[in-house]
Amino acid sequence: MEKQGYREMLKFLNDKGCPMLSTRVEAAKLLGMGQQNLRKEIAKGKLKIQDNKIPIGSLASYLCG
Repeated sequence: MEKQGYREMLKFLNDKGCPMLSTRVEAAKLLGMGQQNLRKEIAKGKLKIQDNKIPIGSLASYLCG
């Protein structure tokens, strides 16, 4: 099930120039958190990894709560 505001967040990230697949460094910067916190969120399953990068859809979903 799609989270409320997901499509709008996806458009916002896309308009902001977010790549389709972000490195962990890029994702941490976009989310305003340190890399250690990003690793914790990945370990909890709150952010998904694809080809060792984080898809824009995962970032949008995470930001929607």
